[in-house]
Amino acid sequence: MNSNSTIKRIRVEVIIPLRYNNGKLIEISKHKETKDEIIERFGQGTFLTTSEGAWKNHSEKDREYIDINTSFFVVADNTQGTDIQVLTFIFFHKITQSFSCH
Repeated sequence: MNSNSTIKRIRVEVIIPLRYNNGKLIEISKHKETKDEIIERFGQGTFLTTSEGAWKNHSEKDREYIDINTSFFVVADNTQGTDIQVLTFIFFHKITQSFSCH
């Protein structure tokens, strides 16, 4: 590789809740499966400790909700332009759907 060429990369961060919307804890196995899939797909990932988020539901008289989440990010090569961005989006959309309330 010559010094004038650079590999374009994108960073994708996903925040995953620790509880379903009904309050039930999300199974640890789902978090492990997600981590394994990320490593398999991207060859790496950074998994962050828990964080707190808050949001208001304006249709419920501004009721405030507190969420405890975990998150991860990957930095992926973007050498194929938009195609890799679309594939990455589809992959992470699939993961977030697996955490939907049961």
